[in-house]
Formats: sequence, C-alpha cells, structure tokens
Amino acid sequence: MKIKFQALKAVVQKWVDEHEKGAKCEGEERVELKREYNAKRVELGLDPHDDVVKKHFKTQLDHNVSVQLKKCRGVVSFPEHTNLGKRKVAKGEENSDCGKRKKESNAKINPIYNPIYNPIYNPIYSAKRMEANKKARNEYLASKIPDLYREKMTDDQLKDEVEKICLEKRTELNGYSLEETVQMCAETFSFYVGFTGQELEKECFGFLTFRGAASRIIDGVRVYKKGRVYIPIYTTPDEKALNMALREELGLKAFVVFHSPLMENAIQVEELLQRRFQHLDLGVRMWHHPAKGAKMSTEEGDYKVYITFSFKLLEAAANGRIKLNDKQRITYK
Repeated sequence: MKIKFQALKAVVQKWVDEHEKGAKCEGEERVELKREYNAKRVELGLDPHDDVVKKHFKTQLDHNVSVQLKKCRGVVSFPEHTNLGKRKVAKGEENSDCGKRKKESNAKINPIYNPIYNPIYNPIYSAKRMEANKKARNEYLASKIPDLYREKMTDDQLKDEVEKICLEKRTELNGYSLEETVQMCAETFSFYVGFTGQELEKECFGFLTFRGAASRIIDGVRVYKKGRVYIPIYTTPDEKALNMALREELGLKAFVVFHSPLMENAIQVEELLQRRFQHLDLGVRMWHHPAKGAKMSTEEGDYKVYITFSFKLLEAAANGRIKLNDKQRITYK
C-alpha cells in the first residue's frame, strides 16, 4: 500500500519538477494534474471504500492534490494563505511539511499522539501488510514454480499440522508431547522453533551464535564493523557464544517435526508454532519475535522445521553459569 501511495505522489512530483520552484498550479494545469492523479489511483486499483484508502482520500480530490503539492514543493508558495494567528514566512522559504519546521513540529506532536494511536493502529496496519505480502508471495510462486506450488498447504492443513506437532508423543521428550512438556516442565524446559533447508546438525544451534556485522580480534578484543549484531538468547556470563562442549554439558538437543519440498510450507509451520508459544517467558522460548527468518524460495529442497531444547538452561541461568539476554541486538556505528 505504501508503494502505491508513493506512486501517487510521484504524479505530483513530476509536475513540480517540470515547473519553477514555488510555481502556482491552477486553471487548466490544475484540472489536468487532478485528472492524472485520479487516473493513477484507478490504475493502481485503490478502492476508496477500503478503510486505509478511504482515510487517505478522506476529502475531495482537490484537497489531496493540494497536500501533495505542498509536500513536493517543500517551500511556501502562498504566504497570504497562512492560517490566522500563525507566523507568516516569506515566499520560497521552507514550509511546515519539510526540514527544520517539520522536525520541530514532530518533536512536539509525536510524544503526545504516538502513545495514543500506535497501540491502536500499528497491529491493524501490520496485519494488513503481512496479509498483502503473503498474497503477493503466493501469486509469485504460483507463476514461477506452478508444479512445486501444488504442494502449498491450505490454512486449515497448516493448522492441523501444527496441532499434530504439538500433541504427538515424542521419545525425545520422554514420551510426552511438546504441549505437555511445556505445561509440566515450565521451570526447567527451554526450546527453540526454527526451520532450515540444510542438514539439521549444521543449523539447529545457529541461533545460539552471534550473527550480523563482521568482526575481528584486535589485541585480544573482538571489534565489530559498522552494523547490527544479533545477540543469542543465552551466552556465557561474559557474553560469549556457548561452545560445543558447554552445549553438550547443558543437554542441548534437536529433532525435526516437519518436512516439505516447498519452503513456504515450512515457513508457515514455523511461524504458527512460534506464535502458539509466544506467550511464554523469554528463556523458556528461545526466540524474541515470530516469523523473522527467510520468507520465500523458488527452489525445491528438503525444508525442515525443528525443535532445539534443553532441560538445564533455565537452572544454569539462575545459577549464573550462563546468562539470559533480553536485548536482541547491538548496533555498532
């Protein structure tokens, strides 16, 4: 949706670029610009009855064009139109939608309204974006790999598969299901849900390593290049990755719960499993947020969803043997 609105803005930006700075858009030029703006809206399939679009086109077309002109110009074109009581500035100066004036306005308004509206609208728009992205991925895969895409599981099939995974009795969990183990061993059980197209042994402990910005050792100190470093949920007390010997000592093991030749299926199963247990405390679940991995692949493979678990991590963290990190990443500048 954001890309579509940017395309609408581009129609007005083109007019601004073709005229001198601060030029008036009126008469036949105004009519022609509105016609092009509305034609682009129809071309993009923006339905004014959709809630998001309706909010964007909340008033007449002329108002929307006026707003976009103001943003694209970036300067005051009609100082005589300044609202009553507000300071008038000279023609050609920065307008209130750009630069320093916009920053000053945001510094006052955002702390007031963001805490009110973000909790309301962010989940709504986030869900719509996720659904739109999912639809776009499915359409792309259906056209790119039609034969393999026939393996795509429906939403009901995915839910049934996740239910089966959670309720199936497993020898790795002493004969109990994942759901039972989480409930009965809440004080000792920690687990991670992941997916991979590689061999399980190569990937099942990867989430316990530092990932992101490249690093090197200088005078015995690890120095990171500019960028973000993702920190494992569990590290040693001095914030180093758990080595193989320590992982074995802490009883970390892994097993596969799902296979598919289509990555999309494995991604969906992983996400549904993570969301199912997202209410658990960090440390019991060894991931911060669900669905943060890869999103799509057109290659056929053996894509697996796996569980990595231990019955000793929580006790070791309580005793100071290892450290539980609630921060997800560090940014090096």
